[in-house]
Amino acid sequence: MSLTDPDCLRSAAEVRLKNRSSPSPPTEVDGRRLCLELEVHKLELELQNEELRAHQAGLETGIDRHTDLHDFAPKD
Repeated sequence: MSLTDPDCLRSAAEVRLKNRSSPSPPTEVDGRRLCLELEVHKLELELQNEELRAHQAGLETGIDRHTDLHDFAPKD
C-alpha cells in the first residue's frame, strides 16, 4: 500500500478511525468552536495564497526582465 496514493491514504485513515474508541458526540459548543477554527484556518490559507500569488508575480516580472536582457544583449 502506497500512502502517496490518495485512495490508499483515505482507506488507511478510515481503518484507523474505525479502530479508535468512539468519542462522545460533539456538543453544540464544540461545533461552533470547530466552525470558528475552520473559518480562521480558511482565512489564513487565503492570506497565504495572496502572498504566494504576489511573490509569483514578482518572480515572473524578474524572469521577463532577465529574458529581455539576455535576448537583446549585444552578440559578439
